[in-house]
Amino acid sequence: GLFYDMRAGKSHSSLLAYQIAKAQGKVDHLIIVCPKTILDVVWEPICNQQHVDAYAMVNGAAEDEIAMDQGYDAFLISFSSLWRRFGILERHLDLSRCFIILDETSKIKNAHTKRFYGCKLLTLNAPYVVLLTGTPMTQGPGDIWTQYYIINRGATFCSTFNQFEQYWVMNEGYGKYRLRYGKRVDFQIALQSRTLRYLRSECDQYSGKDKSFRYIECAPTEEQIQDTELVVSGMVRDIESGELTDINTMILVVKGFLREICCGYCKAQDESGVYNRWRHSYDSKALWIHSW
Repeated sequence: GLFYDMRAGKSHSSLLAYQIAKAQGKVDHLIIVCPKTILDVVWEPICNQQHVDAYAMVNGAAEDEIAMDQGYDAFLISFSSLWRRFGILERHLDLSRCFIILDETSKIKNAHTKRFYGCKLLTLNAPYVVLLTGTPMTQGPGDIWTQYYIINRGATFCSTFNQFEQYWVMNEGYGKYRLRYGKRVDFQIALQSRTLRYLRSECDQYSGKDKSFRYIECAPTEEQIQDTELVVSGMVRDIESGELTDINTMILVVKGFLREICCGYCKAQDESGVYNRWRHSYDSKALWIHSW
């Protein structure tokens, strides 16, 4: 479980783990399951940045089946489509040689859904399963069982939800649960042994509370250098037209722009006064992870 805070590098970390496993000959393909809304606008660009040739399974069953034998490294599929398209994946890929990434696993917190059952089938023999979410327990500790069942089939939190409920949690009604008396420390230890969790406040400094990280100096990209020079001179490039426009040169505004650039973003104000942001062609998080 990579339960990092939002924008702390979950997707890049998991993708780099796949690339290492692939380079070592431990896996053949990558399967990414995520909400449909981020399939082609988030994961496809990230895969392209990392030189992972990915196919988004959104073109209909017949076309998707043809694409399975076209030499793609990765296949992207939504939670809602997984149940229907699982047969295609099973026919064309050796699932025991696939690296599985499940993103936004709040979508599988209910054990009585086809989404959960599809993920259960997909990960049955997979050697590597990585779960990504910044909010693993929005409704309380009862949310964690389905996610850890996908990871290790109950080795952490019992093989059935009934057993989990009897040993770990108490139902408070309306689907909400609290930990049983005396189980808090054991629950925390069980989570920490099989989870990586970092908050934005820790990741911003690249130094967790355990102080196991070291500072790494990364050379800025050409894009970052150009945007920095523009901002220092009081200018910013318009997102759509590419034309230069003035910015408010107040020191706090300039500092805000420079911080965005360091994080791999830039921004510009449209006619309505709203700031729009866009990501640089090479993301700073990816640059740092590769260097690390």
